[in-house]
Amino acid sequence: MRKHVAPVLAQASIPDPERGGFLPPEGREVAWTPYWAGMAAREEITVTEVPDEPAAGSESTPPAAGEPGADAHEAHPDA
Repeated sequence: MRKHVAPVLAQASIPDPERGGFLPPEGREVAWTPYWAGMAAREEITVTEVPDEPAAGSESTPPAAGEPGADAHEAHPDA
């Protein structure tokens, strides 16, 4: 799970153990770990959910027959 974290105070020096150095004032996307959960619990960072990206090459499930968006070339049941 990934989240975007940023320091509550722009001038704060929040160590980033994953990348080394400090978390930039604008924050960055990180892997959610107990380290970041602790920082959030102490209200040292703000946390924003990052939507999961679909796996490469995956497509949404096609609509079932009779649903909007289904293949228009299917025979109509009354035909």
